[in-house]
Amino acid sequence: MTKHFELTITDTALTDSKPLDPVGPNVLRRDFEAIEPNRMWLSDLTTIPTDGGWLYLALVLDRFSRKLAGR
Repeated sequence: MTKHFELTITDTALTDSKPLDPVGPNVLRRDFEAIEPNRMWLSDLTTIPTDGGWLYLALVLDRFSRKLAGR
């Protein structure tokens, strides 16, 4: 049995981009090699549509051990 889902897109903006606001410092300077644990974390946030509404999934990864934080 195949389930079909319908996704409705609205005009509502999900982000409020303010390009004139100051940008934080680039502390990594594109150097992504971690030399010890808990010094560099990577994160991502995504939304997952469900029949009951949106789910939000956030992950934080320790760059040195490559393990999820909070496990």
